Amino acid sequence: MIDFVCVEKCFTIAGTRRLVLRDVTFSLRQGKMYALVGQSGAGKSTILTLAAQLDLPTSGSILIDKSLDSLEVGYVFQAPLLVAELTVRENVMLKAWGAMGKFDAPEQQADELLEKVACLHLASLSPQRLSGGEQRRVSVARALFGEPRLLLLDEPTAHLDDISATLVRSLIVSFCRSAGITALVSTHDQELVNAADEVFCLRDGVLTSGEGKSVWRGA
Repeated sequence: MIDFVCVEKCFTIAGTRRLVLRDVTFSLRQGKMYALVGQSGAGKSTILTLAAQLDLPTSGSILIDKSLDSLEVGYVFQAPLLVAELTVRENVMLKAWGAMGKFDAPEQQADELLEKVACLHLASLSPQRLSGGEQRRVSVARALFGEPRLLLLDEPTAHLDDISATLVRSLIVSFCRSAGITALVSTHDQELVNAADEVFCLRDGVLTSGEGKSVWRGA
């Protein structure tokens, strides 16, 4: 579905050039769940941004399946990034706006997802009235709207209480398994790492991979 081939990414900050990713090569295959682990600031979010085509690599290639439509990608950012002018329900079904009938019964689907993240009672509210944890759960529901073929998740369980984290974790894993969704999850959550089919570990801009969950030793 996606292939990174010898990808490097540099940023220039205050006149100083910083190489964030070095010769990163990996593949994501249909129906697999991948965990992306590493210290904070290691470049995990950069990989997700590149995979989402929200940025370009400095060098190397990112090959994406031609059949993958932008509407078939769900993204959870580190910040919830909900639209303040819309209700919670409208935020979840945002992808349906302007999609010309591509999604069946979008309001019903949005409500079903909100129920799964225990936020249905908040559906008519502005996201500004939600707690940080509630906003993050809504952002996960938004990413899952429309049963995307690819999920890119940046710390989806970060800053959640145990109950909320369990809800979100269970929803992500069950969607991936039942619908054959491909997921790349940047996380420090050991339970999500354990649920992954493969683990990618990022250290000093270099990516290593292995089937075993022992690749990740924690922060």
